[in-house]
Amino acid sequence: MTNSQVLRDKFWHLLCHQAELPDPGNYIKLEWLGQEVVLFNDNGEIVVFDNRCPHRGTRFFVDLHGTGVISCPYHRWSYTQGILHIPCRADYSAEELKNTKLNTFRVEWCGSFLFMAVDPQLSLNEQLGTVFDLLANISFNIDGRSDFNHGVFNCDWQVAIENALEPLHVPYVHADSLGKLGLTAGRNEFANWSSIWYSDVANPRMLKQLSKMKSLFQIDFQYDGYMFIFLFPFTMISSTFGYSYSLQNFFPDK
Repeated sequence: MTNSQVLRDKFWHLLCHQAELPDPGNYIKLEWLGQEVVLFNDNGEIVVFDNRCPHRGTRFFVDLHGTGVISCPYHRWSYTQGILHIPCRADYSAEELKNTKLNTFRVEWCGSFLFMAVDPQLSLNEQLGTVFDLLANISFNIDGRSDFNHGVFNCDWQVAIENALEPLHVPYVHADSLGKLGLTAGRNEFANWSSIWYSDVANPRMLKQLSKMKSLFQIDFQYDGYMFIFLFPFTMISSTFGYSYSLQNFFPDK
């Protein structure tokens, strides 16, 4: 296996928040190291599976997200409530049906955050360490998703992650957004495979405005500043004052 494949298979990966799939039939499709995976609300249970029908490999879903049913458009093989349904089963030979099942992945929850793994070397608790409780607290204070974006970056994925972890460029590259906060040098905390960067808002006008906004939110957990969490190997979560959160996955293409 390549290094990227090892990182893919041996670690847990944060894919979404429960509020992104609130109703039966809701789904999200992700391109994940050259493989398409689908997160699907199967009558209240979230399942994660390879976006290929186990029969002839036809894709179940084409759009990035939406509402639908797990049904192959080629031969109408479908999946619901944990069962693979095969129309006209008698028309298939025993060899064709041998080992036919939806290729699902292991999932675990941290609060309302959904993690997925192939063959993890650690339990989710072991991988996250003390960050587990922090993520759970964050997850319970998220009401829903406001935006969803997907893009392709023609660069080494490790460079993209290193750039996101390096804060010195913020006032120059992001002068009209994050740079307006006037973030301090901050401090890093490390826990197992994760790191957290805490930074204070040094722009007094922005700090005053952000502090006043507290009355508009009903949250029982927040950091009064900017918080950036890196979850090895591909995931980042950031927030200013806990009013909203950005979840980013930098998945390699192979």
